[in-house]
Amino acid sequence: VQDLLGYGRVTRAPVHPEAVSLAQAVEAAHAVLAGAIAEREGELVVETALPEVEADRTLLEQVVENLIGNAVKFVPEGRKPVIRLRARTHEHHVRFEVEDNGIGIQPEDIPRAFRAFERLDPSRFPGTGVGLTIVQKAVERMGGEVGVTSTPGEGSIFHVLLRAAAPPEHAL
Repeated sequence: VQDLLGYGRVTRAPVHPEAVSLAQAVEAAHAVLAGAIAEREGELVVETALPEVEADRTLLEQVVENLIGNAVKFVPEGRKPVIRLRARTHEHHVRFEVEDNGIGIQPEDIPRAFRAFERLDPSRFPGTGVGLTIVQKAVERMGGEVGVTSTPGEGSIFHVLLRAAAPPEHAL
């Protein structure tokens, strides 16, 4: 029910773009997921500075929470999750990456991973199959793009491309 409500909010809520700190979005997601990360003896590593992006704060926090949550959830039994976060700014965009050491996704299954209610391995991992759909819809509503590269059995790198926040104007 929570996933369906989340999907409804993402698809219908008004988008309020503003300068939002990726670092603060990660902190908000970590506050929600700290228990799950600790339970799995996971590690969250921020490898680079996380800049500000032009985004809706609520949608961005949902995106980051879903990506980190999936990185904790989709790890084989006996493997401790390691989630690496990084961002690169190129011209007027920021590419934010969430890398995991999870089960990975078969190349032919990548398009299905973003479809609502598609569960790639329902026998081993619980869920509704809505998380990545929420991520994709939220990112698109903020004018961005989302994608993934993956190696089955080794992990995935999800990337989110958003506009960089405009630098503040300096008054003379």
